[in-house]
Amino acid sequence: MVISGKLWELFHDHSRSPSILSEASDSSASFNSSSRLRDLAFDFSSYGSFSRSWRASPKLVLVSDFVPAIDIKEAYIVSPKLLGTGTFGSAYTAAMGNGVRIVVKRLSKSPTISEVDFKRHMDIVGNIRHENVVAVRAYYSSEDERLMLYDYYSNGSVYELIHGKTGESPVRVSWETRLKIAIGAARGIAAIHTQNGGMLVHGNIKATNIFLNSERYGCVSDLGLTNMIATTFMSKARCYAPEVKNTRDVSQASDVYSFGILLLELLTRKSPIHVPGGREVVNLVKLVGSVKGKEWAPKVFDADLLRNRTIREQMVTMLQVGIRCVEKSINKRPKISEVLKILEGLNEINTGKSVSSRELLFFEVSNATFELENMLRASAEVLGKGTFGTSYKARLDYGNTIMVKRLKDVNATHMEFQQHMEVIGRMRHENVAELRAYYFSKDDVLLVYDYQNQENISALLHGKAGESLAQVDWETRLKIAVGAARGIAAIHAQNGGKLVHGNIKATNVFLNSQHYGCVSDLGLTNMIATTFMSTARCYAPEVKNTRDVSQASDVYSFGILLLELLTRKSPIHVPGGREVVDLVKLVSSVKSKEWAAKVFDADLLKNPTIREQMVTMLQIGIRCVAKSIKKRPKTSEILKILEDLNTINTGNSVSSRAKLLFFEDSNATFELEDMLRASAEVLGKGTFGTSYKASLDNGNTIVVKRLKDVNATHMEFQQHMEVIGRLRHENVAELRAYYFTKEEVLLVYDYQNQETLSALLHGPGMVPLGWKTRLNIAVGAARGIAHIHQEDGWKLVHGNIKSSNIFLNGQNHSLVSDAGLAKVTNPIKRTVLQTHGHWAPEVNDSKKVSQASDVYSFGVVLLELVTGKPAKWTVDNFKVIWLVNWVQSFSRDDWISEVIDISLENLRYRAEEAASLVLQIAIDCVATVPESRPRMPEVVKILEEISGIKPSNDVSEDTWGQGQPSIESRLEDLLDDLLPTLPFLSI
Repeated sequence: MVISGKLWELFHDHSRSPSILSEASDSSASFNSSSRLRDLAFDFSSYGSFSRSWRASPKLVLVSDFVPAIDIKEAYIVSPKLLGTGTFGSAYTAAMGNGVRIVVKRLSKSPTISEVDFKRHMDIVGNIRHENVVAVRAYYSSEDERLMLYDYYSNGSVYELIHGKTGESPVRVSWETRLKIAIGAARGIAAIHTQNGGMLVHGNIKATNIFLNSERYGCVSDLGLTNMIATTFMSKARCYAPEVKNTRDVSQASDVYSFGILLLELLTRKSPIHVPGGREVVNLVKLVGSVKGKEWAPKVFDADLLRNRTIREQMVTMLQVGIRCVEKSINKRPKISEVLKILEGLNEINTGKSVSSRELLFFEVSNATFELENMLRASAEVLGKGTFGTSYKARLDYGNTIMVKRLKDVNATHMEFQQHMEVIGRMRHENVAELRAYYFSKDDVLLVYDYQNQENISALLHGKAGESLAQVDWETRLKIAVGAARGIAAIHAQNGGKLVHGNIKATNVFLNSQHYGCVSDLGLTNMIATTFMSTARCYAPEVKNTRDVSQASDVYSFGILLLELLTRKSPIHVPGGREVVDLVKLVSSVKSKEWAAKVFDADLLKNPTIREQMVTMLQIGIRCVAKSIKKRPKTSEILKILEDLNTINTGNSVSSRAKLLFFEDSNATFELEDMLRASAEVLGKGTFGTSYKASLDNGNTIVVKRLKDVNATHMEFQQHMEVIGRLRHENVAELRAYYFTKEEVLLVYDYQNQETLSALLHGPGMVPLGWKTRLNIAVGAARGIAHIHQEDGWKLVHGNIKSSNIFLNGQNHSLVSDAGLAKVTNPIKRTVLQTHGHWAPEVNDSKKVSQASDVYSFGVVLLELVTGKPAKWTVDNFKVIWLVNWVQSFSRDDWISEVIDISLENLRYRAEEAASLVLQIAIDCVATVPESRPRMPEVVKILEEISGIKPSNDVSEDTWGQGQPSIESRLEDLLDDLLPTLPFLSI
């Protein structure tokens, strides 16, 4: 039965939460057309033409490009040379054909972790990007081999520098170089220790694993191998902590011990480890422990260092740090961050860096239009003193005005501060005050912002000393709340969703040019150790000092800001300001029916039309200031409610006929009213909403998708639609326009007068598709998905690939529809997803989709094309059969007779071979482990080679270097050839 009527009437008739139908009924949500699909013109080429057979599971994974980059056309390995053997394997250097050298580490064959755990650990290690950690560029894993590939460091290891290469005399090593080695290594270890939730351990710190980078700072290599190889440490190696007997015993504390040994080695130039042909092994802890402090100079320090009397105090300091690091008691060893701070301090003394010799550091997106000297001589005035320092307004010579914040009591090393500033400096959001530049020295730490020619919210609400209060209307207060919430939500999304503001209060929120709240003073709590003032009522009860702040405490402070906007009472003391009020105590002491009389600002009560909105904001504020952290809402949830209030307040609703928003290259040939009064029929209900066919008065036909359970603010939805709206590809259904209000969210597409792939394959009475047509559909859909994946910096995910979301347009191209909707809708749980057959096993709810899960879903589509069966079906005994499991139950020898669609039984031999190859690709796509699945550009390339279809420019040029093999596949081939030439060496 076709359900039809006016579009607005169908909207009214359908419930707000249409149920998710079964795959079978979802399949029937097709475009009704009497035409049947004819076979596409097809030039079938030889299947034996592609250069290398398809691999089920690539053995090499490229983590990041080598430095310098390898030219794939010149990629071949020559002259492999043994660098040395270590605790966990052998290292070789190999030259590529274009002269680039790489290091290949072949891990030992002692008991190791499983393939899955190895790849998971490589994901952790591979994500570390730090200038003092040797990056893993690629890794190779097969049944009996594990390799790791690194850049080659031409300056060699610290061991070779300090003790000389075999058969060579050691060269002179200055104090400056030794100090830079220590600082670089400490920076690298500190960075490692912050990874994986602060639990990552190196486990094998020693001079042979520290290399010199181009600036001759230490750079830590061999990261994380202890987690993968079970071995007993050599008792004659004096670089491991006494509690470490094997790899299971390593910890961050044992890393600190080993780093202490490195410091002693740098100071004494004596070796704690045995290297074939190397120097005598010395127990450095015993040596230092046997010498009294006044005898350190003649009996401990390297004689070369003693020639420079000016550095003796620094040498003693480093030795004292080293002695603390090698304490037998784990509890007495310092943290690596503390060690780094001391060493950074020594470096500043050694290099003589002072205020006069250092520069302002600008971020890339900020134009460096002035220098430190210009700023220091600018006329200035004090704006105010806050928790973390004093703010100044500075007028530069050429007329610009900036704000300079001079921080007090900074508790961070230069490197820690720099790393944190890099995070803060990346924040670019209209509701977050942008940090333009910073300056760090031993004596001063300065932050530079553009000057906001607007008052902060505290001054706006409570007035300046001696001035009467100005009226602040509800619209302004609501925009302040919405803007601040947008800013905080953006902050909380940064740094892997872990960034915290830590000091949300009215004096740190300003008005931007659109009069929305704009958050300042971001992230300073991480840099400054201070106790919060007990008189300030804007901090969560669990926050006693800066170490206690969290995203939950940010929410509490934002709740205080909401109460402040509603009551116009101040929770913090400002010199010359109003009396401080405990807003939480005030609100909790008043019953809800008395809120109007005893809580709300009297100025707001003059407008009775906004009382319901005020009550809603107060209820949010009360939830935010819950004493229990678990009871406080997330900022994203708060923002959604406030955005809805803003929508109501500004009159953006269906009844006010808000406009359809068309994309730039889509002609706006109709308006919302035209669309709503169009004659319409229901096409079907899907995972994320209901689709309608609407015939406009001008004769055009469109598809309107009415989304359900949208879980995004207007701003978030708009930003995501901008990404989706940029998708322009012949195999992706183009989004023409969208409409967003609190009540309705609509998407508008052109109508495709053809069936869905699901209906063509599984619909009643359909003529079976020919093999050529199926292969063409597969190539087109794969190209469409690959194009989606490369958008938004290779981060865009479709999230709902299935045969009912693949259409054929008028030119018989397959079109992928419904891209990216999972991100903006409420998560659908696994229990519901299991009623379908196209979701990857790792997807626990629809928010957890990824490009790898898209590949899995496309694999299911390929299986449907080859077998002619749906993603799941039920047999007579009501048992559910899953297509993936069914295909995997057959051996490859049975594919032709048992698996391939019976309607394709008259395939010629070459077509049978092609079908088998497509089946193999599909099985690779539906691998249980996401990392084992190919990427969509790889799938496109193979399908194009099988079909003989001319490669797509979109994939072959932009993604695959005009048909050249990928660097991963080429390196994998090279390593396959190299391995037999590398003998295993006993460790």
